[in-house]
Amino acid sequence: MRALRLTGRFLWILWVMWAAFWRYLFRRATGGRLSVLERDRLRGVVLADMLQRLGATYVKFGQILSTRPDLFGPGITDSLARLQDHVAPIPYDIVEGVIDGELDATSRALLVAIEPEPLAAASVAQVHRAELKDGTFIVLKVQRPLARIQVDRDLVLMMLGAKFLNLFPSIKLLSLPGAVERFAEAMRGQLDFRLEAANNRRFAKNFEHLEGVDVPKLFDALCTERVLAMEFIDGVRATEPEKVGGDREAIAQKGLQCILQMVFDDGFVHADLHPGNIILTPDERVVLIDLGLVAEIEDELKGPWIESFLAIGQYDAKSAARLFYT
Repeated sequence: MRALRLTGRFLWILWVMWAAFWRYLFRRATGGRLSVLERDRLRGVVLADMLQRLGATYVKFGQILSTRPDLFGPGITDSLARLQDHVAPIPYDIVEGVIDGELDATSRALLVAIEPEPLAAASVAQVHRAELKDGTFIVLKVQRPLARIQVDRDLVLMMLGAKFLNLFPSIKLLSLPGAVERFAEAMRGQLDFRLEAANNRRFAKNFEHLEGVDVPKLFDALCTERVLAMEFIDGVRATEPEKVGGDREAIAQKGLQCILQMVFDDGFVHADLHPGNIILTPDERVVLIDLGLVAEIEDELKGPWIESFLAIGQYDAKSAARLFYT
């Protein structure tokens, strides 16, 4: 039965890709003479639509690609950026069903209202604003009910594809099975919100003395494997500082201090820092959200990392090359 489901999913993926290919050709043929940037935008729109149709695993892949301007032009990355928090939402009645199934009666009674319209929708979850009995506004991050099933199937197919491609000597150097395995670990880690809650608490402790950098406060009674309750952060994405009167230089300084502390002091790093996961507030805070994907840096790696940063900062190419080579 599982083989049949995998085969069905594989055929569906091929069909979606085939349809996207022909959609691109049709739009390209009927769009007249396009500039290079316009062609890239068309590719990006078609690619983003295709990844969204394929579901959570591929949306996450698109989010990663959207942060790689070194690989793709702005036309493509700008189109993929909407996958960071503007994926098509699931109906509210399904969201409410997940909430009711995850929370016991006592915890559920704490919620007096939930806004049906989501604040954001991304790869494995969407976020709704809610109100507690005491009038506090919070956000509920609710996992899509089919996310785990889709992710498990897609990861199996990805690994099979990677192992097949690994048979070719020219591709074997890329170590695709290892890359898929790391991607799988990251995806599965994001499907258990209890892990994200633990990461949130650890970041909150780490940032206690870092002025202007924060993570949302948790409401533990409403946190489960598939529901996460956090304080409502009134702010904008990191790419929109002008909307809250933010000083770009000051924000950049806070961001730099945050990254340096995560990497060199704590060895505990937010590994999914795209603009949709950084909120700027009117009181000039930088708030990190979506803390399910993290990385830990071992102590023995910190020394070489510091030396590498110093070499690059001092334009010492010889030392940098030596450190990367060794």
